[in-house]
Amino acid sequence: MIRDSQTRAPNRCSATLGARLNRLLHEALYGCSRNRCLAGDLRPLSALLALVGNAIRLHADRRRRQPLVRRSRMEFGGYRLDILVQGYPGKTRRHGGLGWSTVALLRGHGRTAVVDTGGFGMRRTILEALHRLGVQPTDVTDLLLTHLHYDHMINWPLFAGARMVVGRTELDWAMGLPFGDPLVPELYVRDLAAHPKLVTVDEGAEVLPGITAHLVPGHTPGHLMFLVEGRDTEPDGDLLLIQDAAKYRAELLQRAADMTFDPAVSAASIDRIWDFWRRRPGSVLLPGHDQPMVLQAGVPVRMGRPDAAIIAIFGADIADRTEFDLAGPADAG
Repeated sequence: MIRDSQTRAPNRCSATLGARLNRLLHEALYGCSRNRCLAGDLRPLSALLALVGNAIRLHADRRRRQPLVRRSRMEFGGYRLDILVQGYPGKTRRHGGLGWSTVALLRGHGRTAVVDTGGFGMRRTILEALHRLGVQPTDVTDLLLTHLHYDHMINWPLFAGARMVVGRTELDWAMGLPFGDPLVPELYVRDLAAHPKLVTVDEGAEVLPGITAHLVPGHTPGHLMFLVEGRDTEPDGDLLLIQDAAKYRAELLQRAADMTFDPAVSAASIDRIWDFWRRRPGSVLLPGHDQPMVLQAGVPVRMGRPDAAIIAIFGADIADRTEFDLAGPADAG
């Protein structure tokens, strides 16, 4: 939410609900103006009333239900996890990739590591999140990149002094693409490949003490997940940083990905993720475009609630802003 001395607090509403209400209201009024209602066609009005009823029930449900899982502090294998930017499970209709991806911070064993860097427009958000934690970009010792799509790697220059870790297969694939690929930022990849502290890794490599890399291809040919091994003395289990190998909860449940070079390869990788996830009770999975999750009775359950919104300026007054709440419903479990 944007709040400053130049703006009033935005009005809050549901983006999806608002758009559908506008459309159905127009249909209802326009239809009745053409005597459709008098002719017995009440479908536009019925749809509008049904949507309003559903909105009221959804609002009451959100207010009534509490997050199923919430942990104020998460530690795995001697590393503290902080989420700098929370990924979001959504797409745009006409404005290209949404690209709201997860950026995570791990601190422990004398290291400060960032996992992926987010996409365009996130630099200020990342810097502000680090500042709140008392971390400067120059404090970051290691950057772990799961794959080389723009929304996960393009801000690597923020941490230019860090050791860079990327999969060997992933870098070879990205470097072999012709200029103009819609998802791989070729100039950023080229400069990354020439970085003096670049380290390329293969399956099973220990990238930091207690953190190993594992191939989970499908979304890209060399996508990595990073596994942080938990300790028996810690309340949490392992930490699985899977990013876009399974971008959101639906892909984990369906064992299928909606952006993959080979559906069978993605399905096999998601099966592998499930095998890792079930190894130790209480393990936390961090996807690239969704909330962190744990298993409850074998079902992925989000930890807390998403916090996402778009602020629109439709009127003649720049201080008059409307916030479209994109948080979405709570998990049913």
